[in-house]
Amino acid sequence: MRHSSSCGYFGFVIVLVAIGLLAFTLQAQHVLHPIHPAIDRTVLVDTVVMDPIDSDALLAEELPLRRTGRPNIIAIANTDHAYSPANSGSVEDIGNGWIAWRLKIEAPGSKSINLGTLFDVPHSTALYLLGPDGSTPYRAITSQDGTRGEFWTPMIEASVMEIYAEMLADEFPAFEAGFVITSINLGFEDLRLTNAFADDREEGERGISEPCNIDVLCPQGSPWLDQIRSVGRTLRSGVALCSGAMINNTAQDRTPYFITADHCGATAGNASQIVIYWNYQNSFCRTPGSAQSGQNGNGSLSQFSSGTTLRMRRGPSSDIALLQVNSSPPSGYNIHWAGWDRNSNNSSSGAGIHHPAGAEKRISIYSSSTFQQTVFIGGIGNVASYIVQWSQGITQGGSSGSPLFNQAKRMIGVLSGGSSSCANPNGTDAYARIATAWTGSNSGERLVDWLDPLGTGQTTLDGVDETPPPVPGPFSLIFPAEGVDDIDATAFNAFTWGASADATSYTVTISTNADLSFPVVGPTDRASPNITIFPGTLSQNTTYYWGVVAKNAGPTNTPSTPAVGSFSTLDPTPPPSCPGDINGDGDTDIDDFIILAGNFGTPSGAMLADGDLNDDGAVDIDDFIVLAGDFGCTSP
Repeated sequence: MRHSSSCGYFGFVIVLVAIGLLAFTLQAQHVLHPIHPAIDRTVLVDTVVMDPIDSDALLAEELPLRRTGRPNIIAIANTDHAYSPANSGSVEDIGNGWIAWRLKIEAPGSKSINLGTLFDVPHSTALYLLGPDGSTPYRAITSQDGTRGEFWTPMIEASVMEIYAEMLADEFPAFEAGFVITSINLGFEDLRLTNAFADDREEGERGISEPCNIDVLCPQGSPWLDQIRSVGRTLRSGVALCSGAMINNTAQDRTPYFITADHCGATAGNASQIVIYWNYQNSFCRTPGSAQSGQNGNGSLSQFSSGTTLRMRRGPSSDIALLQVNSSPPSGYNIHWAGWDRNSNNSSSGAGIHHPAGAEKRISIYSSSTFQQTVFIGGIGNVASYIVQWSQGITQGGSSGSPLFNQAKRMIGVLSGGSSSCANPNGTDAYARIATAWTGSNSGERLVDWLDPLGTGQTTLDGVDETPPPVPGPFSLIFPAEGVDDIDATAFNAFTWGASADATSYTVTISTNADLSFPVVGPTDRASPNITIFPGTLSQNTTYYWGVVAKNAGPTNTPSTPAVGSFSTLDPTPPPSCPGDINGDGDTDIDDFIILAGNFGTPSGAMLADGDLNDDGAVDIDDFIVLAGDFGCTSP
């Protein structure tokens, strides 16, 4: 192993953190540390400090307003000032023709931050939303996300957010002109700690959603796994929560139509400001009714789509809206396009799948027949509805817009409101019937143009899955190069590998064992083909093995080439002044001969302390020659 030229090193250690949260489709939440190692973290970043907000007071004002026919409001928007690289932020050179732009936002008193932006950035841009510790659960936001010139971000659940962007230096002028923060939305409700009660329901115990709710991975959800994958949580304009579902059309071409309630507030003007979170659900079944079921879940918000286009809305009699997601979700999200039934028949049994209070996805079961009734719902009007009484589960505010499925597992309505709660489990809920919105005076008021584009006249349609993704393509490990022995364990090291076609994530493992057992890093998931290893994560003077596996939602993963690479870290021990000094006492004498003789014949993996004097990893006749030629040397 190669010796470093320095006799010492800094004694600080920064721990590399990788949090794996199981999700239903993508097996782990990505926790990325994207700040480039060249960034000087001691330099203060330009910071926008918002006026403090009183979250408790704002929530106290909001809770009494929550009722049927109104989305849950969880944040306030600040649009007084626009921030861009032209007037804000810090720019740093990160080498090789690349630069980074950073801007920090501090919002005292807020529970979360999300942004509305004008977004027309150059191709090389990779923008990240970071929490206070410099990490993010989200993938890089790129030029492909701003196809309509606007992008509304997912939320960082903290009072501090950093926007961190990397791009080619010669493309920075285009980034400077094309990225503008137009709205800073400050959350006053901590969705991880408080319960959001809606409608005219009594407030019960605190917790992210009421404990009698049922996680979708409980046994009750097993017959509904396809339908579960169609449902998403929506956040409109950074402030309003609802639910909805991807829905199939007779062309079965997987056009990303998303159905929700009209009262959730989508318009032609704000549909581009809607963010949909996919597969946001707890990774295991919390016993319904237990204290745990009413507490924080472990769902991942890392899968999202930003930006939709309004296709139709019909209210108040129908309370249904249809959106088209501007960019189809990646195949790795494994979305299901739900089937539908536009007949006006009652259903003998079925399920509702929803995001109560904006929390992880839940399921409610009914086993007695629905009935039809026109119901007056405050804030909406008279809605032609299916009335449901649950045998298991309830709904809450934030569940609005979620689908109701019949016994054939086809969608028949979307939630308008109701009275069910843990305190009132026999209360009924009203779902706007798809049948009432099928026809209308024009395409902007009816579903038929969008869900039956072929004009088949079908009254029912089954769901369809995402096209199975292809096997991730081959790729190679890049840095560290195979067999290098000069990795400095006291420095930041950016491990990189080639991009794999059709991969949605990479699993990285680093170990001192060739079979990658007992890893020192990982297995950890990465959204991009790199990982920064922090100082102190690796030991000095050690041989390591590493490998990467490319994955997507398909059944087959692709290992890197080579499947397991190797590298060694620097030996900090300075070379002895006497070349034959093995034991480090400064002299070449009989003690050194005894050590060499005892290890003579070691074929590989030997170090100086074993008698490897020529640094070839073996203890052999070449080392004996070195010792013999230096015998009697005494250091001054």
